[in-house]
Amino acid sequence: MLEEPREDGSILFVSGDGRDQAYVWSVKKRIPENILNEELKEEDTTNKTDYESFKIHELEGHTETVEYCKFDTSGRWMVTAGMNNMARVWDVANGFTLKTVVEEIPIEDMNFVEWHPTAPLFLIGGKDYMIWMVNAVSGKVMANFIGHEEEVIMARFSLFDGGKQVVSCSSDKTVRLWSPIKGECLMTIR
Repeated sequence: MLEEPREDGSILFVSGDGRDQAYVWSVKKRIPENILNEELKEEDTTNKTDYESFKIHELEGHTETVEYCKFDTSGRWMVTAGMNNMARVWDVANGFTLKTVVEEIPIEDMNFVEWHPTAPLFLIGGKDYMIWMVNAVSGKVMANFIGHEEEVIMARFSLFDGGKQVVSCSSDKTVRLWSPIKGECLMTIR
């Protein structure tokens, strides 16, 4: 979900499905018709739970179920990824046009997609025991982190320092701290 409301007060929500597509929805609070022409008071709208949604885009191109749909922190980019082990990066600012397709990630099954807190980079990984760092603009793999001995459950960029480190956890019962610039493990906690 894109956290920042748009000009019309709506928020964007993206969902994936088993029909190999992702959908972009606009969701906003519905104002009852009986008060549309009257002056609204804050208390008239704060307790209403009536919302309306509209499908505004269908994002095609996946060949299997779309499991992950995630906006970056700026709201400019969005990534969709699925069972076909392909990630597709969409340019939100230009009407959800396809920016790039990331096909060089040989993941058996994906477990996560996580964005960098300030840069157009994302982490993706899963059952192949590796973490891949991808440039969303070019679609190129910038680094891969190798060292886990079982599937990687989750990886995230650090928030306290602006994403200068990556933390991952795995089914091998370890937590690892990585340097994204060097592509090496700095610490392993068992």
